[in-house]
Amino acid sequence: MQKDKFDRQVTLLRKYYSGTLEKREKQEFREMLNDQNLENVFRQLSQGDILAEKLEEYKQYDARKAFGKFSR
Repeated sequence: MQKDKFDRQVTLLRKYYSGTLEKREKQEFREMLNDQNLENVFRQLSQGDILAEKLEEYKQYDARKAFGKFSR
């Protein structure tokens, strides 16, 4: 049940960003954002720079070096 709810929330977010929410889904989306945690996630995703910053941060890690440390 929880996975179904999560999948639905992801679908609504994806449709929101692609501009394909139907009228019924727009209401469902607004209701979903009544959850403070989900509203915070939405706000963070809406700040376009956060994704670019995180990607830049991940580029700094050397996967081979990290794996070497992990496998020791």
